[in-house]
Amino acid sequence: MRGFKIALAGRGRKISALEVKYRRLKARWKRLPQRVPVTVVLPEAEVVRLAPEAKHLTDTLQMVAYRAETALVRCLMPHYGRTEEEGRALLREMLLTSADLIPETADHRLRVRLHSLANPRSNEALAKLCAELNALEVRYPGTDLKLVYQAPGFA
Repeated sequence: MRGFKIALAGRGRKISALEVKYRRLKARWKRLPQRVPVTVVLPEAEVVRLAPEAKHLTDTLQMVAYRAETALVRCLMPHYGRTEEEGRALLREMLLTSADLIPETADHRLRVRLHSLANPRSNEALAKLCAELNALEVRYPGTDLKLVYQAPGFA
């Protein structure tokens, strides 16, 4: 062990020096304020501020999107046992899944054929949600085509 310590003494000193530097930096970091005004980091000219109207519009869009998501989660409740815990995550997975858009002009429909989700339980919940959305008979904007959602494994 003594020979090992002698052979690696230089590295030991480097490690000790780095530990001292680490403790010094950590103490300095703790003294930094939690929040810093943006004007301290950037010059006033570079700070981008949203116009009140633009901020109001983005806030409104976010609120509408959240309410739509909440309404879809409520539609899932009777069909999915863990909606309280997993509802929004499942809905996010449903909205991100790929789909085929199949126009059926003769029948005045636009079929949205969704691809399979991660597991059969999710696919079953998706099928129930599709049935509820189909019952609304929503038209695709700007056309006379009725949106028809088709879950994987269902005709």
